[in-house]
Amino acid sequence: MKKSILIFLACLFTIGSLVSVGLIIKYDSEPPEVQGDWPDKDIDELIKDSDLIAIVKVKDKKMKEGEKEAGLKRQYSTLKIKEVIKGKPGKDIILSQALNFVDKGKEYLMFLSKDSDGYYYELTNVSIVPKKNRKFKSKIKGLQGTFYEIELINKVKEKVK
Repeated sequence: MKKSILIFLACLFTIGSLVSVGLIIKYDSEPPEVQGDWPDKDIDELIKDSDLIAIVKVKDKKMKEGEKEAGLKRQYSTLKIKEVIKGKPGKDIILSQALNFVDKGKEYLMFLSKDSDGYYYELTNVSIVPKKNRKFKSKIKGLQGTFYEIELINKVKEKVK
């Protein structure tokens, strides 16, 4: 009886060890998730810090390794400018993102900064406001809520003045 209990416990220990090692190997082999520490900016700070505020539509997107960060995949999206609220962009611009990717064919209100590399970048994790079911849902402090496009444009233009 003691012998069968010892054999059972030894098997249980062996199985537990193998499962633990398997989980450790799996955990170590997965690529790290990209994370970012975003500044906390309200609507007035976003307006002040933005080179471009516009309603845009995503025409195309491509994933490739970042030019500044080796090994980090970035999404480069071609954006068609629908309505400019602040700034003087061309008719199309390129948005570079490491996370929180935009979707092709979707429309957004964007608060962007232009870098010396010619690409535009989002200023915070909430500075890209998606349009869904004909409405934009903003999480920006001082501009929180759900808005129709013209309503949102007017609210932002009012603050830009």
